[in-house]
Amino acid sequence: TWALLCRYVPPGSMLFAPSQPEGMRVLAARHEGRWTVVMVNRRAAAAQVRVVIPGAREQSFQLYVYAGAVHAADADGFPMPTGDAAKADAGDGVLLTCPPESAIIATSME
Repeated sequence: TWALLCRYVPPGSMLFAPSQPEGMRVLAARHEGRWTVVMVNRRAAAAQVRVVIPGAREQSFQLYVYAGAVHAADADGFPMPTGDAAKADAGDGVLLTCPPESAIIATSME
């Protein structure tokens, strides 16, 4: 997860701490018009959170999921997206599902 945080929340990013649902931590970061959302779910059940970013435009978000020992990696061990969160208008909200006791990173950065 550190490699992803360094890549998708680079120096100079503007950080936002939205409301924190119970048992979760949520962070949003903007860098050069692109967005990254980091969620940590400490609960024993999956959680769905709609992240609304006022003024953001429609963007495609890639999704990285870390659930226990489960995370996608390439042949060299570098993180790979597990899929697309969706193409969404972040101004209307991006609905993200975070598995129990896990972390996800959704990013529109390339």
